[in-house]
Parts: sequence; C-alpha cells; structure tokens
Amino acid sequence: MPPLKSPAVELLRDHLEEMVDEVVERIRAESGVFTAMPESYLPVLRGVVRDACLILFQGLEGKLPRRGELDMRVLKGFELVEVLRAFQVGSEVVWGWVKRTWREAGYPVEELVAAAEVIWNSYFAAANSVAAEFIRQRQESLKAFNSLLNRVRAVQDYDFLVRQIVEGVCEVLGFRRAVFFLYEHEMLIPVSARDREDPSWEEEVLREKRAYPISPMAGNAEARAFYGEEIRTSRAREGEQIAFLTPRPDAHYFLVPVNPRGSMRGLLYVEADVGEPVGERDLEMIGSFADTVGL
Repeated sequence: MPPLKSPAVELLRDHLEEMVDEVVERIRAESGVFTAMPESYLPVLRGVVRDACLILFQGLEGKLPRRGELDMRVLKGFELVEVLRAFQVGSEVVWGWVKRTWREAGYPVEELVAAAEVIWNSYFAAANSVAAEFIRQRQESLKAFNSLLNRVRAVQDYDFLVRQIVEGVCEVLGFRRAVFFLYEHEMLIPVSARDREDPSWEEEVLREKRAYPISPMAGNAEARAFYGEEIRTSRAREGEQIAFLTPRPDAHYFLVPVNPRGSMRGLLYVEADVGEPVGERDLEMIGSFADTVGL
C-alpha cells in the first residue's frame, strides 16, 4: 500500500472537473468513434470518466475498489481497443495532475513514485478486466447470433420468418429499431417492425398499408442501398426521412439489402440507440444476418 495521505488526494479532488474535461477532450480528439458520437452522449461519457477518476483516487489512498464498481454497460458497442485507449488517456491525465499539483505542494519524490505505481497498476488491472469481459460478451453474442441464424434457416412459415427478422435484429443483435420492407412491383412494403422499447412505434409503422416507390434511377439512400447491393449507414439528421420512417436525430441507421442470388427480395432498416457507436463488427453481423435471411 503506498504511503499516501488523504490531503494529497484532496488536491486532486479539487481539480476533478478539470481532469474530466481534459480526459473527455483528449478521448474525443484521439478516437474517431468518440469524435463522431453525438453531443447527447457527452454527459454519459463524462459520468464514466468522473467515476473512473474517483475510483483511482480511492486507490491512491490505499482503498482497493470493488470489482465491477465502474459500470461498463455504458461502453457497450465500443470496440475493445477504443475502450483501452480511453483508459490509457485517463491514466495519463491523472498522472499529469499528480505530478503538477503534488510537486507544487512540496510532496516528496517517493510519494510521486508510489502514485505512479498505483495509477499504472490500476490501468493494467482495469485493462485485463475489461478485455476478459469483452471476450465473455463476444462469446455470448456469437453463441446467440449463431442460434438466431439456425432458427432463421429452419423457418418455413413466411409470416413467422419476417417477424423473426426484426426480432433477431433487436433482441439478439441489440439494436433499437428494425423494419423489414418486402419488394413488390417496384415498391417497398413494410411487413414487420420492432422497437425494443416502444411497441406503439411498431403499431404505427404497420397500422396502414403503405408502399414506398423505389427505382434504380433514384439517387436517394434507399435506392442506393437496394440496387447497389451494399449496406449503407449514416447518422440521422434532424427531420431526415428514410422511406416514410423518421430516424431519431443522431441515431445511426443501416439500410441493408436482402438480395439472395441477385433476385431482389427486400430491404431491412435498422436503427441503433442514440449515442450507440457503430463499428465494423456491427456491419459484418448485419451483413451475415441479411445473407442468411435471403437464402
């Protein structure tokens, strides 16, 4: 246990919000995913950074934090390398403040060395814990995903299949909304919809029989995805329309063509939670799922 006294750590607590600002600013500057996140996610990120700093302060006072004290669920969707880099940035910032404030206060070099040991031991312990949790979650996700693919492959009933498509996207892949459009007579017709938290949204989408005209000559996002046979993703702007859907502002959405062996079958609309990051793994899983649905 390092020979540190609470007054030294109180100096750091006095500058907590400045540290949080510095960590958040650096994370957003150095990571493309964090840079692209909407402003609405900033309070969440600041909360995680603040909690991590407070836990680290406890470590500097010789109080070992309990396992799981930092809620990692808010980092769901980020890739492991991005989370580890954020932890590293936080450790570097705290260490910088320790050196600056403690030297100005006249604390001896021995306490600076002890603090460095605590900070970097905490970083490596957190990195190992986060990596293990990511591996566990990845294994669980892969198991659930493979089970979903097997169920979809075995389905023969059409109505049940189109429901399974949107259920799988939301409940297994973890996205907020999904709509499956069937392609008929140069029209996209919604035949199933799911909102993980708002059943009334599903009912609204399917309440009226509606059809959205689509043409290879059109330059809109729906046509580019459907006829271009590639997944398109974007972050929704205020008031943006996709077919007759209105994505929530700042939410990432996907337009996924379901196009088995070149015959045009349909288009899958997928929307993430606002602030939820989207990575290459998400694109790969949605692509694999769409390929299976189209078989």
